[in-house]
Amino acid sequence: MSNPVLVAITGASGAIYGVEALRLLKSIGHPAHLILSEVARRTIEIETDYSIDEVKSFAEIVHSNKDQAACAVSYTHLT
Repeated sequence: MSNPVLVAITGASGAIYGVEALRLLKSIGHPAHLILSEVARRTIEIETDYSIDEVKSFAEIVHSNKDQAACAVSYTHLT
C-alpha cells in the first residue's frame, strides 16, 4: 500500500485545488489524509459546489485541525 498524501486546506481561495487533489487521489485509489481549517470549511461552502461531507468522503482519514497529536502531524507516526 502506498503512503497516504496529506492534504491540508487552510481556507484561501485556492481551497478548490485541495478538493480536486483529494478527488483525483480517490479516483486513482491512492490514500489521502485531510486536515480542514474552520476557514477552509467556510471557503468550500461559499466558493464550491461541494459539501463538507463530500470533501471528507474523498479522504481515507480526516484529522481534526485542533489535534496536535494526530498521526499526520508527527513524523514519527508516519514511519
